[in-house]
This record gives sequence, structure tokens and C-alpha cells, in this order.
Amino acid sequence: IFGFFFKDYLPNDLLSIGFALIITGLLLYFVYKVKDIQWKNDITWKNALVIGAFQMFAVFPGISRSGITMTGGLVQKIELKKVLRFSFLSYIIVSVPVSILGVYEAIYATEQINTIGYILAFFMSFLFSLLAVKFMYQYVKVKNLIYFAVYCVIVGIFSIVLYFL
Repeated sequence: IFGFFFKDYLPNDLLSIGFALIITGLLLYFVYKVKDIQWKNDITWKNALVIGAFQMFAVFPGISRSGITMTGGLVQKIELKKVLRFSFLSYIIVSVPVSILGVYEAIYATEQINTIGYILAFFMSFLFSLLAVKFMYQYVKVKNLIYFAVYCVIVGIFSIVLYFL
């Protein structure tokens, strides 16, 4: 909902994206540093609201939606596998309306576009998202978040450098 109303006002340049990626990396690094704590096994409706509030920041280009939802769950001491499952389910809830809006905009676009290609891209994106989540669910551990954090910071720095070239 937040993205629907504010998408036209959000920055979308390499500088903003670079800083957002660095922020994502730093958040994940913070979560990594507090990895040796007692994790909760359940997600309450209050936890879900907090994770949803974190997810709202993913409308900023460069903020990783999965990274920000993982951060939202992990700062509440919720076990990573539970957070990943919740993150994926919330991805479905968020992405379906956004994709429908995208298809609607593609159908009624004033310029010539390949609507079939757009719809095919949506389904392929959904399929690869399922595969990525399955992989993440099996192999991601809090101690491995450091690699994703470093990746985000490196890509963020690279984006900022490209902006100034």
C-alpha cells in the first residue's frame, strides 16, 4: 500500500540505490553480530506487524525486501527459518497485487510493449523466487548472513562509483 501511493516520489538513481544497499548490508551485519542469542520459535501478530513495518522500507530502490524482513524478524529474536518462511509468504501477499498492477499498466500502456513477454517474465520471476526461497530455507543460517551483508555493501559501493562516472 505504501509503495502504491509513494512510488512516484521515491528516488530511483544509482546513488540512492547504492546507499540503500549499504544500509541493508549494515542492518544484516548488525543482526549477524547478535547471532548468539536465544531464538524464539513462534511469530505472534505483534511480531508480524513489526516485520510488516520493516517490509514497508523495501519500497526504496536498493533495499532488499528479503534482507529487511529478515532483519525485522531477527531483531525480535525470531528463529531465521521461521522468518524466512514468513518473509516468503509475505512476498506472495505483496507481489501478487503489485504484479497485477504491473500487468494492468502494461496492457493499458501508451507505448508499444510485449504484454505476453511481460506476463511470462512475471511467471518466471515467481518460479525463480520459489526456487531461491527453497535454497535459502535449506542453507541460510544467521552466521551466513555476513556474506549477504558484504555482498550488499560491495554492490552498494559499486553503484555509487558508477553514479559518479
